[in-house]
Amino acid sequence: MFLVFFFIIPRFSEICDTIIRHKDHKDMLVKRTVVALLPALAEISPFAFVDGGYLDVALAHLLDLVEKSNTRGDAFLSLGKLAVAVGSKMDGRTWHGEVHRKSPR
Repeated sequence: MFLVFFFIIPRFSEICDTIIRHKDHKDMLVKRTVVALLPALAEISPFAFVDGGYLDVALAHLLDLVEKSNTRGDAFLSLGKLAVAVGSKMDGRTWHGEVHRKSPR
């Protein structure tokens, strides 16, 4: 807990920006690490994660990865963890909008 309050919280936006900047990295290990870290960041500070706009970026990225067979499992797991971490702060319009945007008519 000491690390969270004195290192991570003051630099939360910087940490989120850095991790999200690497979401499309060419190395699969880096990509999988980003996918695993997104819900962990949301768990540390759900309000800052949502208010900083990181939830929208994370949802769009994870939903995009769900469509790819080599990352589907990790993305589904992270989506579930992300939903638990932000709880009721997950805007239904954002989630529905992403699912609706990708569904065929």
